[in-house]
Amino acid sequence: MGMKIMRYDDSITSAMDANQTKAYLADQANWGTIEYTARLAPTQSNVVPFITGHKYRFHFGKTGINFENMNVGVAENWQTTDKHLYLVHNFSDVRAAINVTVDGVKWENDTIPLTAADY
Repeated sequence: MGMKIMRYDDSITSAMDANQTKAYLADQANWGTIEYTARLAPTQSNVVPFITGHKYRFHFGKTGINFENMNVGVAENWQTTDKHLYLVHNFSDVRAAINVTVDGVKWENDTIPLTAADY
């Protein structure tokens, strides 16, 4: 099972109508694949770099398999002045909660600010 990922910046998608967006999402040339490696030990986890200041759409497997758990961390050279990173995923199964934990502190659902200035 691989992770499919594409650039999904507003500069690319904001001028698209619903049909153009559907075609953009369906075009396999817009997607990259990050192959999954079975984790035998925590130090052998998959690491995928993302460029800050961009929005990415992703899903797992060929059909958008729902996932139970995904951890995202920042590299040790991350700076508080770095740009934001946006990750967008398909919603195909009802979840009781999507938990966001930052530095060991869990953010309650619907409490992440809507605008970057309020982070």
